[in-house]
Amino acid sequence: INIEMEEEEIIKVFNEANSDKTLVDGKHVLDETEFLKFFHKLLQRSDLSEIFEQVTQKYKGLAITPKELQVFMIKEQGYTLSIDECKEIIEDYEIKDKGVLSKVTNLYMGWKAFLRFVMGSSLFMIEHRVKSENVYQDMTQPLSQYFINTSHNTYLIGNQVTSDSSIDGYIRALVVGAR
Repeated sequence: INIEMEEEEIIKVFNEANSDKTLVDGKHVLDETEFLKFFHKLLQRSDLSEIFEQVTQKYKGLAITPKELQVFMIKEQGYTLSIDECKEIIEDYEIKDKGVLSKVTNLYMGWKAFLRFVMGSSLFMIEHRVKSENVYQDMTQPLSQYFINTSHNTYLIGNQVTSDSSIDGYIRALVVGAR
């Protein structure tokens, strides 16, 4: 979700989505259709829109071809992928119906599929790749001197509501290389 959005902007988007102005216990609520409109508006990110616009060449601003995805993955993400691998990515994020897929002659990735890919794929790194692959900060201090960015659920053994807590989740994360 668009975490860069200010509270005032979120309220504005909510009010735009809340077309029927339904009240429950004196508070405005959204029905399913309004919620989906609100949710999809929150997902909009100008930085990803700019990337999509830059990557799309043949179908400018509309779709990414397998070759364009390959160039993007090599130049911007540092992954060497074949055209066939790029086609598989597009198939995974664009078309789920194998019946439809068998009839497709020109394979491309539209805006919504691109969003699913960049927001859900482990291949996509907006941050500079070198930072994610190399230690670039002072790591000579005791562990207690560092901030560890984890989910609040990292310390839980089971479910969120009734489980016990343990430091084992942090230990596992550090052992597998989280820093």
